[in-house]
Amino acid sequence: MELIFVFAGVAFLIALIHSIVKVFFLEEKWETLIFSNGLDNKNMLEIYSYLRSEGIKCIIVNLESDSGFSSSNGLISTRNIVPQRLDVHKNHIHKARNLILKRYGTSLG
Repeated sequence: MELIFVFAGVAFLIALIHSIVKVFFLEEKWETLIFSNGLDNKNMLEIYSYLRSEGIKCIIVNLESDSGFSSSNGLISTRNIVPQRLDVHKNHIHKARNLILKRYGTSLG
């Protein structure tokens, strides 16, 4: 019976060490380059495709949208509009900004 507690303790320590190493040493850091309100996501997809084709490590994050107005009030519902964010790996952020400046003529972030 005591052997079970020893194995459980060892497993807990291994999981704890793995979590600490993952958080402090292996976790990739991302930096937000563009934030979209959800109304103009086509441009974000275009920029994302361009950056990926240039070898930039980036991701698009869809954010939950709880805000909205009831259509019964005569206002336009924003419930289906999903804001997005374009995150770039911290090692590629400067190169991504330079590529956007070169192609689109504007600096972001």
